[in-house]
Order: sequence, then structure tokens, then C-alpha cells
Amino acid sequence: MAKKKAAGQPPNEADFTFPEQDTKLDFRVINTVSQPRKEFPDIRELADSIARHGLLYPLVILKLDEEQCRKYLGNLNAIWESEHCIEELTVVREGKKRIFYLLLAGERRLRAYRHLWKKGCSDCLEVYGKEKRGTCFRRHISVEGMIPTRICENMPIHEALILQMIENTSRVQLSLNDEARGLAYLYRTFRMADPALTVKDFARHFGRGETTVRSALRFCKLPPEIQGAVDNGNDYGKLEFGIAVQLARLQEHGCDEEELLHRMKTAQLDRTTVPDFRQSVTSYLQFLRGQGCLFDSDVSRRLAALGQHKQIVERHILGALYTQLQYMLTVIRLFENGDLGMEDSPFSVRSPVKVYLRVVQTLAQALPHMRQFLPEKDLAMIGATLAEGLEVTRILEAALAEAKETGTEAPGPEEKEVGIPVGAPGGNLHQQD
Repeated sequence: MAKKKAAGQPPNEADFTFPEQDTKLDFRVINTVSQPRKEFPDIRELADSIARHGLLYPLVILKLDEEQCRKYLGNLNAIWESEHCIEELTVVREGKKRIFYLLLAGERRLRAYRHLWKKGCSDCLEVYGKEKRGTCFRRHISVEGMIPTRICENMPIHEALILQMIENTSRVQLSLNDEARGLAYLYRTFRMADPALTVKDFARHFGRGETTVRSALRFCKLPPEIQGAVDNGNDYGKLEFGIAVQLARLQEHGCDEEELLHRMKTAQLDRTTVPDFRQSVTSYLQFLRGQGCLFDSDVSRRLAALGQHKQIVERHILGALYTQLQYMLTVIRLFENGDLGMEDSPFSVRSPVKVYLRVVQTLAQALPHMRQFLPEKDLAMIGATLAEGLEVTRILEAALAEAKETGTEAPGPEEKEVGIPVGAPGGNLHQQD
């Protein structure tokens, strides 16, 4: 049971007492459910150590009757967004009662026991070769399959959940993403017991920075595809946790899933470092708040000297233009790397082609409106560039029409008839890059 604590103060491990002391339990009746830790390294090495020296620390087990177990799983599913059901668990009968043993702490040790049962330790494999299942386990551990455990009985559900979280986040070295999930779920669990608990109080009590906890909460709200890229990687490699946290900042400021995925893949393809990505996100958010400018410093000074960009174009339009520029620069890099149009590219060949056509055509429509405030020299330069761009547009449209008829992709940049002239808008972007 847990001792009474003041509101806003989460319990810790010292607040719990165990109704039962150490005992032994058949490891085959122990059920495992969701917990923060997802990675369990060096199971074979731990199994060898247990076979040679025994187990130093017993597993912590929760003993529940059927009604308690259903409540526990319901709360656990609400916290973890999992779908555990009582029908999937191993049940033990004590007279007429259905009893369930659920693991609270020690899954890595339990996995090591299961390894010994199924495959045996390295010493036995070397001496006896492959043996019948359970032979090595009975030789070193127990004939009956019994292992040291500490069983907690009649523990309130929320206390059991809190104890599980404490055990699995404070006693093991978790990866950053697993720790983030553990902190987020632990915070939710504490909030179930005390709705008045704040992030600041939780962070202070649990020995984590407030920023760390808030980042964990943000990370757990990211789309599954982004979290999966951190956990297991994707076609572009494993996403760094720090990049994901910055994407979560963007999500909080209204970026939808499509934009987040685009930014994620771009960062991976460009091999963007976490500090650089953080700075990029910070600059973008400052820009949205009206505290900065997204353009290069030289361009910013020119626009500021004109003193007109704030009156002519709203800030969110400037942001859209910047996004378009970054899109085309990314397309050019993909062309240069030979990735555009391949299965492992985030774009198809048609996507940048259509965007390019629309940009050139729209700029041509805007040109007459620029005559009232641009010098003739600048108008002539823009007109010549657009003329080349429109010529490229004609070639691209013909290529797309031919591709549509033949059912093939439009020709890539290596085919000379679709090459972008240096003077065209795409060529100018390339020079700037």
C-alpha cells in the first residue's frame, strides 16, 4: 500500500510496501503487458549469467483476481493506448478463483529465463550440443520451472501502475524514445491518482528537467510514422530523437502530418544535424510570431530597404514562398544525386514538374502587375528569365503528354531535351544553392 501524500506530489518507490515477501513461481504462468521499455539487449549474456550464478534480484509480480485484472487492463489500455484483454492472459486456478500473475518489473530477466528454457545456456550448448527444450533450465535453475519472485497482492490498481512505471523507468537504461514514452505514461498515471499534479512538480520529483518531460509529452503525440522512424528507422535510415522532438514543436504550431513527414524526409536526405534543425525550427516559429525573417540576410536587407514587403505580402504568404523555394532546392539536390523518380525518393518525377509548370505560369501572370514599381532593367531581366522558363514549360508539357500516352514516367534530368537552362528559374535557384 502507498502512504498518504500531499496533493501534487507523486509517490515514489519508498512509499510502497509489499504484502508478501520473496517466494517462487512457475515462470510459465507470468503474463507480460505494456511497459515503457521496448528494447531488451544482451538476453543471451544475461541467461548465461543466471545459469552460472543464479538470479540476484527477484521479479516483481502482481497477483490479481479476475475482477481486479479487468480493471487493471482497462487502466493500462487507457494509458498505453493498447488493446490488452483478459482472454489473452495465462490463468491459474486456486479453487474456484481465476488468478492472474502480471509482471511489474524484471522483463529482461524473465526473457533470460525463457531463453534458458527454449535454447539453453552457452556452456550447455558447447558441452552437450542442442538439447530437448527445458533440459538446461532444469539442470541449472529448477526442475519444476520455479523462479524467485516477489508477489504483490491486493494492491490498488493505480498504485500497481505507478510501481510498474517507476520500476521500468528508473532501474534500467532506456533509449531516449523509450524513456520519453515511459515519462509520458508515468505522468499520465500520476495524473490519474492526482489530477492537480503539474508537469513542473512531476519533473522535479522524478529527477528530470521540465523541458525533458514536456519534450516526452510532445514526442508521444507525433504521428506513428515519425515515432516508428525513431524506433526502427525507415527507407532513409533511423531518425534522430532530437529531430523528432523539433517536429513535435512544429506540430504544436499547426503543422499537419503531411508537412511533418515532408520535413522529416528532407532532414534525413540532407543529413541535417539536430542543432541545425532546431535552429531552423526556431527561426520558423519566430517568423510566425513576427520576430524574424526567413529569407537569407542579404535578401532581407534588400527587402527591408524597400520598406514595402510588409505592406504588399502578409507574413504567411512569405512563408509559403520560402517553403516553395526550399522545395525546389530539394528537388535539384535529388536530381543531382540521381534519386528523383526512384522508389526510395519522397517525390515522383511528376510532382516537381507540375509544381515547376505552375510556378513559371503564375510568375508570368504576375509580371504585368510588377511594371508599376519595378525598373525597366529589372523587368527586362525577369522577362527574359520567364521566357526561358516558359520554353522549358513547353518541353515539360510535351514530355508529360508523351509519358501519359506511353504510360511511362516523364524523362529525367539526364535526358538533354528536358534539361533546365541556366537562365531558367530552376537554373537560377541552382546557382543560388
